[in-house]
Amino acid sequence: MEPATLTVVVEVAPLLEKFSPEVAAAVKQLNVDTANDRFMKLVDDLLRAESLPRGWTAGFDAEQGAWWYKDKAGQLHDKHPVFDYYTGAMFMDQGGYAQLKASAKERPPTADEVQQMGVYLGIKQDEDPYIWQVAQMALSAPLPPGWFADRAAAAAILLPPAGAADGAAPGHQAGC
Repeated sequence: MEPATLTVVVEVAPLLEKFSPEVAAAVKQLNVDTANDRFMKLVDDLLRAESLPRGWTAGFDAEQGAWWYKDKAGQLHDKHPVFDYYTGAMFMDQGGYAQLKASAKERPPTADEVQQMGVYLGIKQDEDPYIWQVAQMALSAPLPPGWFADRAAAAAILLPPAGAADGAAPGHQAGC
């Protein structure tokens, strides 16, 4: 058993009692409504070994009721390496996609903005057009709660909420 130096605290709520401790911990990690079958499919996917990047391993600490993840370098993590994919999928399912489409329709990004965002995201010029759609969607994506775009700056800068903790991401250059 791996040391549980980085743990996710799992409170076993009555709704989770019907699940194994491993599944209950994954449900808590993703903060999934167990009545939502689509979200439970994401939990199922998260628990598959194939969901981990090559060289990563995962294990469950029964004492702590938490999953741990080990990267290629042997570093332990308390969050799945592609956690953001799963939370993004849930966000999109809960209305994020509709927000994104409405924003893109209201203010379609220019070709230059898409190009700049593609460069920022590391998309190669000869990449498939579907990959370039990611850059286009990134320009229309809603900002995290409390963030705002300072369009008065020479280049738009996305700023975190006031009073963000030390170590928070600095202002982020956007391609718009």
